[in-house]
Amino acid sequence: MLNFLRILAYEWKKNFARVSILGAVFLLSVINLGNIYYGYRSNSYFADNNGWKNAYWELYDRFSGTITSEKLADLKELYVPLAQKVADMTFNTSIDSDSITGINGYSDYLMLDSYYVADMQMFCQYAENAEKIAMKTKENVELYHALGNAYQARVNVKIYDLFHGRRITSFAYTEGYKRMTEYAFSSWLVLLICLFAVSGIFAGEKEIQMDKLT
Repeated sequence: MLNFLRILAYEWKKNFARVSILGAVFLLSVINLGNIYYGYRSNSYFADNNGWKNAYWELYDRFSGTITSEKLADLKELYVPLAQKVADMTFNTSIDSDSITGINGYSDYLMLDSYYVADMQMFCQYAENAEKIAMKTKENVELYHALGNAYQARVNVKIYDLFHGRRITSFAYTEGYKRMTEYAFSSWLVLLICLFAVSGIFAGEKEIQMDKLT
């Protein structure tokens, strides 16, 4: 095992610890960091609206953390009057520096609806939706047992165990995690580096005629 690890380390060093490869890694890393920064500056939640950004973070400590009935009531107190004005078409679109966002009441409504209310509603309904899925899979377990399909019965037992009693209990700003899981540019750069390294390996093996060995 030790010899195998030594051979593996030697081959890695031979094929990847080269100036050309390290230079490519450095260059592509700089490109990757630049792309991450550009994407965040241009596509993040509040990239083009400082009023929304400031308002969101001013309210964040108030509503983040464990979801409680007090926080929900507080959010409802802020949101419902604004939503009512929007529904009645009685909101004012002129600049109002005393509004939550410092823009106007309609902008307050949009910010709250997009980044607080919609998420809170989804989180609060999640337990009910998860239980519906669990009950459906429980019915499926009985059905597949009756049909003699043990495999599908086991699959639905797993799904039931995953969703039964599942709930979301806290609210947090998770844009960074969301963007990290969706970010695929790094993967393409890694593949490009591997392709560059492998092409060098084949060229080197052919040059010293190692490819003729059988």
